[in-house]
Amino acid sequence: MDMQNFEEHSKANERNSPWFHFLREKKGQCAKCKLCKRIIKTHGGSTSGLHTHLKAIHEIDLLKRDVTSTTVIDSSKSVQKTKSSIAITDFFKSDKMDDSLPAILARMTACDGLSFNIICTSYDIRKGLTARGLSNIPKDHKTIQNMVFNYSENIRNQMTKELSYYTANGNKFSITFDEWTSVRNRRYVNINIHSEKEFWNLGLIRAFGTMPAEKCIELVNERLGDFGLSLKNIVAITTDGAAVMTKVGRLIEAHQQLCFAHAIQLAVISVIYKQPINEVIEKEANVTSVNSSRFEEDENCTSDDDELSDEDYENENGLLIISTENDDENTSFLAHHEMLPLIKKIRKVVQIFRASPTKNDKILQKYVKEEFGKELSLVLDSRTRWNSLVSMIERFLKLKNCIKKSLIDLKSPIMFSDAEFEIMSDILSVLLPIKLTVEAICRQDATLLSADAAIQFMIKSITDHPCSLSYELNAALKKRILQRRTEISSVLQYLHNPNSNENQSDDEDKDYELFPNITKASIAKIIHLQIQRLALDNEHDEPVASTSANVSNSNIIFDVDDYDEDDQRNEVSLTLQEKLQRAIYKKTSIRLPESGIDKNKNDLIRSIKKEMSFFETNGIRGKYLTLVYNYFLTIQPTSVESERAFSAAGLICTRIRSRLGDKSLNKLCFLRSYFNKLKKKL
Repeated sequence: MDMQNFEEHSKANERNSPWFHFLREKKGQCAKCKLCKRIIKTHGGSTSGLHTHLKAIHEIDLLKRDVTSTTVIDSSKSVQKTKSSIAITDFFKSDKMDDSLPAILARMTACDGLSFNIICTSYDIRKGLTARGLSNIPKDHKTIQNMVFNYSENIRNQMTKELSYYTANGNKFSITFDEWTSVRNRRYVNINIHSEKEFWNLGLIRAFGTMPAEKCIELVNERLGDFGLSLKNIVAITTDGAAVMTKVGRLIEAHQQLCFAHAIQLAVISVIYKQPINEVIEKEANVTSVNSSRFEEDENCTSDDDELSDEDYENENGLLIISTENDDENTSFLAHHEMLPLIKKIRKVVQIFRASPTKNDKILQKYVKEEFGKELSLVLDSRTRWNSLVSMIERFLKLKNCIKKSLIDLKSPIMFSDAEFEIMSDILSVLLPIKLTVEAICRQDATLLSADAAIQFMIKSITDHPCSLSYELNAALKKRILQRRTEISSVLQYLHNPNSNENQSDDEDKDYELFPNITKASIAKIIHLQIQRLALDNEHDEPVASTSANVSNSNIIFDVDDYDEDDQRNEVSLTLQEKLQRAIYKKTSIRLPESGIDKNKNDLIRSIKKEMSFFETNGIRGKYLTLVYNYFLTIQPTSVESERAFSAAGLICTRIRSRLGDKSLNKLCFLRSYFNKLKKKL
């Protein structure tokens, strides 16, 4: 058709109208695309064909609008939004995720695990980015890598400013760090900074060769310096109990807290997988000869086994063997004569069905579907992860009727008696509180206060199930926890509730061997040392003002009397998880009066003692007590945050992507932690 037969539509100037891109035929039967000159039929004035053409050929979707359309009702200028344009998120204020090209590429490489190269070569990924309105997408993997690195540097600069703001307001931090070996057999150190309610992952640092304590301190100080901090800003470090890490704690001024989760791991494995003495003696010579060369070679290694005594070692299966030479005479091996053979028997049955899809599908799952209406598979434990034993026994007990029938059908000689199922229930009832406790103390909001409450609950729950296994676990757990719990925890308990030592009604089940009372003189001394090291200004000998400290005196944490009454009435109906939460709640809740205190004393130690006296009488923390209380709340009971970072690093540095450089791995792990933290805030 001739151009003379087409004309501009009356809506040709409206960008949201298809006629912005088309000329209309004078008769109104068709339209001509301004972009490709194609003729599209428009019978009856329909524009659906125009929309389809624009979307399919030119990737222009006019039906999906980002802006809300408005309609003028009358001359009073009242405006009404169309229902389709209003989203529920419009009513909430939130920080939007950055949708710039560098941010998207950073998320795809750090969070989604895509390589730099695949973004260049994948047709679908590039078309998807183009459809989002992004242009100039790099076609070279080096360019994409540089964009991600530059974005990482911007985030790092923002984080440095944020940390400097905290520091300028008198806040101090604690850190957690640990080492990890990648699939490429390279050693890295991860460092995390913790305030009272926030944490920042500082990425991975490559450690070349051996890493003695002095080198470890140098690496930590260097990475802290990259973010404008130093060990002088650090209240405490939380590490595992390896020999190198404990030496680090002795060489620096900051307090060291050894990981409670690691202590529980060592204690449980030492009991569950401990062998009778006669079996250990038979293998002692072989194990000693194998391990002697390893100890000579890895003198400075940070392995967790460095923490063990000379009598402790591993057997050929990698299971921890703890010497019982100094154990209490009443300690019985009855648990292992009954438990270990039973666990091996359970494993054997699980392996029968896991190794044969035919036996699992045609026999076991047939009975499982009849009883539960769906498939449920048996779980096999891992000897290096004791909590997997809980999962294996839980599932085994749940499917016990199905397993009995299946073993009969298979004519298997393996059978389970009711007494054996009772032993399984006893094992489960002892291990389940330990598993829940580990989960509680490994939460990101965990403090030394909640850790004490969780550990106290764990010990009580184990004691409530008297059997030889519970006796041995109780002794092993107490031994390990006593090695790691310090006076700092007791001081924090005092600063949280000064009358906790006197209130025996709230601590009827308190184990005073694990949680001993601390003298007021010791408390004053520790507070004095912390103020001198962290809070005093060198020139004026006055504590730096803290924003959080000024607010704390006016905060009232509600009383728990009503909560306790309700829980006492419903004690029987509470689950084990709810009982643990209640124990933590009671330990970390206290009523504080609203009034403040104003004091100006030159003698620091005298001022601290006066504040303590006033705190015990009125429940109000003074300036120095508040500072130290806020400092100690930053201390982490476990180093699990570093383990989370290593798990994330393992997802990035896989066997397929094992050639990632140190710089790439560091920045990707740093970005992954940043984006995960950002998602929780949105």
